[in-house]
Amino acid sequence: MVASSVLATSAAAATPATAVNPVPPNQGLAPPASLGRAERGLDLLAVPGMVSAQWATPFGRATGCKVSVTVASPAVIATDMAQGGVRKFDLVGASDDVTPALIYGGTVRPINLALLPEWPRLATLFQSPASNTVSGYHYGVAVDGSADVLVYSRAVFGHPPTSWSTLYPRRSQRDLAVPDDPLQIAAAAVYLRAVHKSLGITDPLELTARQFDAVVTLLRAQHASVRTYWRSESVLASQLSSHAVAAAAAPLSVLLRLGARSSRFAAAVPREGVTGRIFSWLMDAKPRHPNCAYRWLRWVTSPRIQAQLALSTGSVPANPQSCATLDSIHPGSCATLRATSAASILGGLTSLRTPTRICPTAKPTCVAFKTWQQIWATIDH
Repeated sequence: MVASSVLATSAAAATPATAVNPVPPNQGLAPPASLGRAERGLDLLAVPGMVSAQWATPFGRATGCKVSVTVASPAVIATDMAQGGVRKFDLVGASDDVTPALIYGGTVRPINLALLPEWPRLATLFQSPASNTVSGYHYGVAVDGSADVLVYSRAVFGHPPTSWSTLYPRRSQRDLAVPDDPLQIAAAAVYLRAVHKSLGITDPLELTARQFDAVVTLLRAQHASVRTYWRSESVLASQLSSHAVAAAAAPLSVLLRLGARSSRFAAAVPREGVTGRIFSWLMDAKPRHPNCAYRWLRWVTSPRIQAQLALSTGSVPANPQSCATLDSIHPGSCATLRATSAASILGGLTSLRTPTRICPTAKPTCVAFKTWQQIWATIDH
């Protein structure tokens, strides 16, 4: 049995703090040297998709650790944990826009990777990402990653596209699709960073007024070629299969939704890079059930559970050993989800986060996310 709840507070719109201290406050907390007896309980706080009864219920039966899950948005997780938490959680499942705030805020602690037999088998990209690792200390274990790639019709494109320029045509086409999300401004900035170097874009999430205006101009020009600003993957899959859409910025999971028709489509990773997130489990600074927590980390990095997680979320699994299970459940999904080649997609990843006016780099002032939202509302209609 898995108990679950949803955490929603008035701080839902809060932005995680930027780490400024180079030494996390809990770096000196020594993790356990060995695995002890299970405490028969496990309290999890996670973003949507990281926990499912599909793998949490069998975990409880196998270990005796009764799982309780609270689901919350990244912003709520950062704020709640910074304030001490509405309740204590053993592990926090979060995206890489939140994990630095948890590490430098002192709400999580280092873990002992020697207690996780699957960690050495994880793809190199997932073993020590900067989002959960500081000076060799691991505060979390990355379990999967997601990114929007260029999904296209093989019938329309005789040669696989290699650039996001496919989504920014010079003439109106009305057969493109992009996510209905203000962070698509960052995706367009990834493209402009590569093709218009004179703009000086270094971080697509940190845009000066001049850079922001250039990106918005590109997106307004794109509008004439966009058939749909999609919110539902199933609707997008339907439009692709009916040939209403020839190319789209979308996650790999859309190809899985196409089912038997997926052979008509393919996914390209544009040379300019992609936007997305890496997801990790982090240990609370004072876990009530540390032994069950380590057992959970073992469970979710195992090949079978990695395959279930990847198929459930359409994400790239951290453990390449999940490939055989993926194909046994959904033939061809190993290749579709890049289970053995995570770096081919996530190697050039720009991790998404909420833009702020105060930029962490040299820029004195950037365009705030409120403006991103306001401008996006005028573009997607």
